[in-house]
Amino acid sequence: MQPQPASNYPPSYPPIPPPKRTSFGCMAGVGCVLLASLVVNVLLFAMVSDKQQAQGQGQKLREVVLAGKGESKVAVLDLNGVIMEGVGNFRERATAASLLPMIRQAERDKMVRGVLLLANSPGGSVTASDKIYHALTRLAKKKPIVALMGDTCASGCVYATAAAHQIVAHPTTVTGSIGVIVSTLNFSAMLEKIGVKGVSITSKKNKALLSPYDPIQEEHKQIIKTIVDKMYHRFVDIVVAGRKLKREAVLQVADGRVFVAEDALKYKLIDRIGYRKDAQDLLLKLTKLPNARFVAYRKEATLFDIFAGVAEMPELVRRASSPSLSDLLSAQTPRAWYIWPAANPRP
Repeated sequence: MQPQPASNYPPSYPPIPPPKRTSFGCMAGVGCVLLASLVVNVLLFAMVSDKQQAQGQGQKLREVVLAGKGESKVAVLDLNGVIMEGVGNFRERATAASLLPMIRQAERDKMVRGVLLLANSPGGSVTASDKIYHALTRLAKKKPIVALMGDTCASGCVYATAAAHQIVAHPTTVTGSIGVIVSTLNFSAMLEKIGVKGVSITSKKNKALLSPYDPIQEEHKQIIKTIVDKMYHRFVDIVVAGRKLKREAVLQVADGRVFVAEDALKYKLIDRIGYRKDAQDLLLKLTKLPNARFVAYRKEATLFDIFAGVAEMPELVRRASSPSLSDLLSAQTPRAWYIWPAANPRP
């Protein structure tokens, strides 16, 4: 019998049996799913709770001491940026929903003897400006308010600060712009050139008021002008009452123009020209306090704010890079503004 040649291959081994399935792996997977579900539900609950607080349902603001000493306090409130409706997050301070809780807290706190309102805004939404004015008027019946105008306090900012007992402006402040503006875009001529026609089926002829796809109609302009005039006269009445001026005197300067502080003082739209120290000293004089703690209110960044901010970041980057047609349409939706357009051309 001939011997077998040596093989170049390694010896074969019996196959390794697959691991036995146990219930542990299955239970671990189910546990992970349940844990993830629990985390998501907790986050959703926290976000809903935070949003309810942001909407004014039991919101409590944190108090921060800025300067001064003593038991009595002066609340420093910021009216900063375009005045808008809606709920503001921790980055926004000019929304009515963000400022109104601060005004209410200053009104309720018996240790707050007066309010310093730092006003730096080109104005904004008609309704938001009116809400802030109304809240400040209620507060002014209980405690003195001194408004200090910053770079700009125009239109809706003038409307809101009319509730103050005294108004101080920096030497370089620009103020005024008493009036109302409604602006929109109209694409009808462009669409006609490229062969596109907008079609609107409406219940009545004025339903498509100022439609950007149809030619502008004089009748529609007159309807909007009637609304603008009524809001304008309300603005004038607010300035007349707040500044204690004759209506004829206000009408002379209420043509939409803006003023430097020197001219605003001449027309009695402000009481004096100065700086923050002057406004603080004036407030202490009105409150008859030798000293006081100047405090501000801070809204804590909630979980809802953080998630909302993260969600907004890509949108903000996109808008900053190249605004789209939808952005322009959204920004130019016909609405009434108490705003100085030159200071904020895209309200």
